[in-house]
Amino acid sequence: MKKEKTYQERTVYLVGNPNTGKTSLFNQLTGLNQRVGNFPGITVEKKTGSFISPTGKKINIIDLPGVYSLDSQSADEKLAADYIKKSKDEIILIVTDATNLKRNLVLATQIMDLKKTIVIAVNMMDLLQKANMDIDFGKLSKLLGVPIIPVNARIGKGIDELKYALANHDISASKSFLGEHSKHPLMDENLLRYNKIDSIIKQTVHKKGENKLALQTLRFDKWITHKYFGFLIFLS
Repeated sequence: MKKEKTYQERTVYLVGNPNTGKTSLFNQLTGLNQRVGNFPGITVEKKTGSFISPTGKKINIIDLPGVYSLDSQSADEKLAADYIKKSKDEIILIVTDATNLKRNLVLATQIMDLKKTIVIAVNMMDLLQKANMDIDFGKLSKLLGVPIIPVNARIGKGIDELKYALANHDISASKSFLGEHSKHPLMDENLLRYNKIDSIIKQTVHKKGENKLALQTLRFDKWITHKYFGFLIFLS
């Protein structure tokens, strides 16, 4: 009698711009469970691996070539874009560099416009801290409408949280980033995308202490404009 599997399998496409630490993240997620070959019909290296989640799900990971944009023309990038565009039940794990989030979100939001199932890993958190910067991940996740996990793939920080997200994330499409605006013939899609990304970055990425200072300023402004106390402060 054939033994029935006690876990579900799920496939993840690992994608991201070059130099975002994608290879390090792949190694952290899969450990020694890796295989190297070529993509069918092309001499581009194909790395695959897997891990078993704490809940018993087998997560298969396919590391796609680095890609800057779904519109890129190089052979490697076109291959990655084709896999992304043709994906159905796969989760798209997008690796980003915490210090270059604005640039990396171009690819991420293009994939969102395809309404794919997405998880975003924000890597290189150690470099962000060295730059004395901070990201409001809760707000960023809410604005984009997708799960966002901060990681440091170099030392393995955040990997358990990422594995949990990949194993438990509902298989449902992300909302379109540009929505109906992307279909408007009189609007420049790239300009719309860059402007919207810029707005999100300004709301979520700050120098450490900026949010605290802004809150203190807001509280002081409320005192200044108060009907009675503002007048007393003015007299002093």
